[in-house]
Amino acid sequence: MRTALSTPNVGGRTWILVAALCAATFVSAAQNGTLRLHGVRPAFKTELLQSLRSLPVERDDSSLISAVRAWYEARGFLRFAVDSLYHRTTDTIDLWVKEGKPCVIDSLNVTGLLSDLENAMGDRWMSRIGGPFSPAILEDDIRGALQLLESRGRLLAAVRVADVREEERDEAFGYRIELAVDPGPVVLLGQVQFAGNVATRNSALAMASGLRPGVPWTEKAGDRARRSLERTQLFTSVSAPVVTLGTDRRAHVSYTVVEGRHNSFDGIVGYLPPASSRSSGSLMGMVQVKFKNLLGTARRLGVRWFQERRGTQEVEISYREPWVAGWPIAAEVGLFQRKQDSTYVRQQFGLDVRGDVLDDISVGVTLNFSSTTPQEGYGKRVLSGSSVTLAGITFVSDGRDDPVTPMRGSMFATDVRAGRKKVSSPSGVVIVSEQQLRFDAAAYVRTATRQVFVTELHAKEVRNGSLDIGDLFRVGGATSLRGYGEGEFLGSKVVWGTAEYRVLVAPRSFASVFVDGGAIIHPAIPDEGVASSNVSRIGYGIGLRLDAPVGLIGLSIALGKGDSFGDAKLHLRLINEF
Repeated sequence: MRTALSTPNVGGRTWILVAALCAATFVSAAQNGTLRLHGVRPAFKTELLQSLRSLPVERDDSSLISAVRAWYEARGFLRFAVDSLYHRTTDTIDLWVKEGKPCVIDSLNVTGLLSDLENAMGDRWMSRIGGPFSPAILEDDIRGALQLLESRGRLLAAVRVADVREEERDEAFGYRIELAVDPGPVVLLGQVQFAGNVATRNSALAMASGLRPGVPWTEKAGDRARRSLERTQLFTSVSAPVVTLGTDRRAHVSYTVVEGRHNSFDGIVGYLPPASSRSSGSLMGMVQVKFKNLLGTARRLGVRWFQERRGTQEVEISYREPWVAGWPIAAEVGLFQRKQDSTYVRQQFGLDVRGDVLDDISVGVTLNFSSTTPQEGYGKRVLSGSSVTLAGITFVSDGRDDPVTPMRGSMFATDVRAGRKKVSSPSGVVIVSEQQLRFDAAAYVRTATRQVFVTELHAKEVRNGSLDIGDLFRVGGATSLRGYGEGEFLGSKVVWGTAEYRVLVAPRSFASVFVDGGAIIHPAIPDEGVASSNVSRIGYGIGLRLDAPVGLIGLSIALGKGDSFGDAKLHLRLINEF
């Protein structure tokens, strides 16, 4: 068990200061009036007055005296006393003090400290030979020593004050201090148990926590395991660890979890007004279904279907294995296909292997294979078949406080890929190098109660010696540049961002106003009749999201450059967890 530090009695004298001398309210004399100090050595006056300026504007006399006393005690003046306090006027206070002799540390001996901890402890120790003796600082040092011992798995460590001796000299009081450290044994982790889980298997919880029996148990390890469980997004809450020390001197740990809904449906329906009086408006739609806890193993399966416009659609399937061969490394495979009207079909296979290096930071490697096949007729006239092989690295940092409705925090992700592209044409096969860069960042700042300012920045770039229309990125629509059509802009270099102000009416419901802006650049592609382009656009609008019994319902109305209200783009979104 820990031994709490008891403050020694110095020479039988008390360290309690004189109580408040009057009950009148003191209004920051150091800030708005005059505080006259008497009995304070000149070298201390400026620093003492400066420290008092940081105190609240309104306080009583006892608060002022306590602040002065704390300032002196931190510098070793343990016999400091207030002689008297006098309100000369409403704006002027006279304070008479008796500083007394300073208390200094003549010697400080620590016995029982392990050699491997001695250097680490010495760097943190604030009480030093020749320095002022302050019981509060010494307590902080002892508390720091215990925390350091606990971080090494020594939960039963104790530090006690073995001896304190005082010697009065002409100019100061000297102290000889003896501390005894009992490091205790290293406490290893025993059993890890979980309660409250119904669908999720205990084996999945054990893997997600990262805890392994037989390793030294520390409070930091317990907190880290709790955050790891929360990051799976399978639980609405995870309790702090309950630790029991068994007769085998092992720490047996248990967590209580509350499971959330593990599957989700995400659907978007959008209406795009007609581009001219001779055309009609069009509908776009997206449906995405995710299963985030297959058979209680934390494995994930996702399916997405997206129709940009009539004749153009995407289909994507992904599967995620959370722990490859029992290692804390996740692997995700994905299949993707895009049919671009009567022009081409693009198919892609991707592999992403990723592991956590810190609590909120992960790094990984990617491997992608894609092919573009021109359609008969128009497609083959303007486009050559091609295939691309890319390998790359990813970096993700996600410090948001909530993945669904963040109130504070930030997210940053970047993806760099390089490889080669093989183009098949009537004149032969051409092989060129290709590089891709993707960047995403978002920040959430809580400006007031239930109010959040959101900023986002996204960028993509592709480079190769034989660009075709299938290589270009598409920007515009519900998830990028609002106020414009789905995939309205094509570019080999695209940048877009968002500034949005949200007012929350419930934990997951809010109203917002937003401004989106973007720049899209790509060179000319003569063989396909595509001219070079360099455009910038701004969109703006309002949004609303409600947490309803059927799920999260989102609505946005956005306008683009030169649009009237009749040209507004409307998107309705439903996210349902089941």
